[in-house]
Amino acid sequence: MIRLILLGSLLALPVAAQDLDNTPPPETAPMPEPRPDPEDRLDDLLPENTSPLSESPLSESLPDPGDNEEVEAEEPPRALGMYLQLMEDDATFAACTAQLTSLGTVFTVEDAAVTADDADCGIARPVIVSEIVPGVHLRPAATVRCETAAALGQWVAQHVVPAAEVLSTRSRLAAMALGGSYTCRRRNNLPTGKLSEHAFGNAIDIMSFQFEEGDPIPVEPRMDDHTIEEAFQRAARATSCLYFTTVLGPGANAAHADHLHMDIAQRNGGYRLCQ
Repeated sequence: MIRLILLGSLLALPVAAQDLDNTPPPETAPMPEPRPDPEDRLDDLLPENTSPLSESPLSESLPDPGDNEEVEAEEPPRALGMYLQLMEDDATFAACTAQLTSLGTVFTVEDAAVTADDADCGIARPVIVSEIVPGVHLRPAATVRCETAAALGQWVAQHVVPAAEVLSTRSRLAAMALGGSYTCRRRNNLPTGKLSEHAFGNAIDIMSFQFEEGDPIPVEPRMDDHTIEEAFQRAARATSCLYFTTVLGPGANAAHADHLHMDIAQRNGGYRLCQ
């Protein structure tokens, strides 16, 4: 009897081994997708060989080369520059300019601002702002998209003006000195690379805050100097990210040590960059 049991056990071993050999290997967990650079725009995140105009209603308005006898048949259709892709429709632009009016912004609507050197640079429907809210001038006047001006106006009205009223050594906020608004250039003024948001009228740089009386408050590194100027700069900088999707200033990098760069670039998932 014992021999029969042992023999049965030995006969079962090859079957068990065969079953183990046929066990499918465990599935390999997929590698997580790399996170995008937070400074990239939505159009920078498109897959390769994908046109950002594929779903743009503006692309439907491109002329058909066959409709114009003066256009050679061999000439490919031209893609819209980035500034045209950002152009507001009539209703959106009207609502934005109405918002500027309600803020008391002094502005003019100008013809398209374009740069011959780069087809992507420009503002399709620019506004030139000389006074962002009543009594607070921009020096020099800013040429920006209306949405940029609206974000600036809300920030100044809701936070910068009230913060300035707390300053005991200065009077009412009178102006903000600008380092730049619309200009066709690359990021951080480098000779190559992606275009800055300034190239689309989406950005504005604040160099200092000026008052009717008292010294201006320049934007500069203030590493815990425990002054009212530091408190004011911190308050202005922190609240600006409620209205702008990018805020870079002293400490972010060397290029932003003397100003606040603020822009309205749209990123994947509503990501905001506040440094």
